[in-house]
Amino acid sequence: MGVEITEVLNYIPMVLEVIRFIRQRMKSTCSCDGNKIKYCDHLPIHRQVGRLLKNAKVEIAESSVCRWRDAVADQLEDLIGLMKSEIKQSYCINTDASPAPVRFPDEKNRIATGNLYVYIGGEDCPYNIFDVQPNQTAAPIYEFLCGYFGIIQCDAHGNYDALFAPKIPNENHPPPTECGCHAHCRRGFTEADKTEPEWAKQFLDIYKKLYRIESEIKGLPIDVRYDRRQSESLPILDALFDLCRKCH
Repeated sequence: MGVEITEVLNYIPMVLEVIRFIRQRMKSTCSCDGNKIKYCDHLPIHRQVGRLLKNAKVEIAESSVCRWRDAVADQLEDLIGLMKSEIKQSYCINTDASPAPVRFPDEKNRIATGNLYVYIGGEDCPYNIFDVQPNQTAAPIYEFLCGYFGIIQCDAHGNYDALFAPKIPNENHPPPTECGCHAHCRRGFTEADKTEPEWAKQFLDIYKKLYRIESEIKGLPIDVRYDRRQSESLPILDALFDLCRKCH
């Protein structure tokens, strides 16, 4: 496939030299991978220490690399705060959570199940923040989204319920608007196919039409996607809501 060559002009007092970096670019040759590019040096620290550095004949403790990572993270705190502020200026925030193991070095490396949250701003504020929390409570969601009153797209997890429908409404600060996820909604109808196959089939047929439109407009400019959704998807959604009323 070839090599990638970068030349850097390095200045040393009274000395000028050219440092040439040659990095091998590798790709898989077997047919099972479709001849795709193969990335050998992944990001996880244990792989960097156990493979990348050892291959370079360098012995560096994993704990040392972790300290370097933490030092870099500390330097980026101000940037993260700015990105968080920008995301909360967006007309819409996408968020989701994935369970993730969290290790506590100060507690004899105890491992607990936490959450990895992601917050994604709209096209007006295109920033992403990943937030690792050592528990699965709703508190980190409220802490991050405090003061935001736009649109939030998320799944139907119970941690978001009080965010959209607080027990004590505040007239001066209305709650954010919930934007549900059709993928999660459709999942419920798929599960209902076991007990109510006739009703479930009608809903799933409607979702097939919606998914077909999304497949056709994937990758198109946002204004084109918007127009197609307004002209073609909305009538299908009206049919979906009508069916919900009949089913109810």
